[in-house]
Amino acid sequence: MTVDGVTNLDTGSNTTVHSMPSMDSVAEVKVLMSAYSAENGRNPSSINVITKGGQTQYHGQVGWYFRNEDLNANNFFSNQAGRPRQEYRYNIGSYYLGGPVPISKINRGRKKLFFFFSQEYQNQVVSYSVNEKTVPTALERQGDFSKSYNTNGSAITVNDPLNGKTAFPGKIIPANRLTGVGQAILNMFPLPNFNDPNQATRYNWNYYVAASEPYNRRTETARIDYSPGRTGRST
Repeated sequence: MTVDGVTNLDTGSNTTVHSMPSMDSVAEVKVLMSAYSAENGRNPSSINVITKGGQTQYHGQVGWYFRNEDLNANNFFSNQAGRPRQEYRYNIGSYYLGGPVPISKINRGRKKLFFFFSQEYQNQVVSYSVNEKTVPTALERQGDFSKSYNTNGSAITVNDPLNGKTAFPGKIIPANRLTGVGQAILNMFPLPNFNDPNQATRYNWNYYVAASEPYNRRTETARIDYSPGRTGRST
């Protein structure tokens, strides 16, 4: 990937360098798949991004891009679990201004030196994939495994390591065998929030999470073009 002819790829790890022009500042995107020149070599394909430049007349724009989960349908798995839609929000405000540099001594006729500036505020809430997990139940946190089952539906057996690995009576660990550290670790996990209605998979998991997190960014893109040998430029 290149931006205005400058590589935007870390050649050591083959990952994109974080030089991301704002949406409003992109004039052209080229995807080269084959038969391209040597300057785009090394990779089986090449993505070239060209940014906008100023022109002989001033041009500007203000924009707002909006998305919200209220405008979307709930996904299949959340519907199945009886859970609401995840937060999924885009609030992207942007503006740009471009034109000739207004300094007559170095830009006579405003036909040689041009500028372009864009700023974008990306306030975004990203929804991640649905996750199904197994967490300790309230009874298990108290040492009571009398209602705990394996994923195949068979009852769990809890053995006493200090008594020849014989089963605890009633599958309950005595309270004096529970430590404060162990209880504190268990309390770090959320409580179960879901019972699978499907009998075949009822004991596979008991916790459903569809998480969303903020992902806010700000982008500025600036460009200066100078054409010493030209007498004009398109508007």
